[in-house]
Amino acid sequence: MLTISIPIPKSCNPNGSRGSWRGASRARKAARQSAGIHLLAALKGGPAPQWPAVTMRVVWTARMPQHIPDDDNARARLKPVRDALQDVGIVVNDRNVFTTIEPEVRRDVPPGVVLHIEEKKP
Repeated sequence: MLTISIPIPKSCNPNGSRGSWRGASRARKAARQSAGIHLLAALKGGPAPQWPAVTMRVVWTARMPQHIPDDDNARARLKPVRDALQDVGIVVNDRNVFTTIEPEVRRDVPPGVVLHIEEKKP
């Protein structure tokens, strides 16, 4: 099991207010690269597992309930992370990433996202 803490992903929605498709594309690329760096750090220099399928439990922490996105927007914001899982080699194909999102409202910890990734058993 891999446990990774990442900053809250920015919205990469193509319908967002980034000005044009170029801005949205740059935001997606930056988010994917940032997630890849965090995932490589979690591997600690070891080989990537190349799992055929993974389950990714996402704990999304915020200080106020209105700062937690709804389920479909949270999944959209995590798309660059799913892509980075495949780029780094943790999963063979990002279609086989099964995600559950658990929102938490806590004032004692800084806002963020913690990913718990493990191989999905058949």
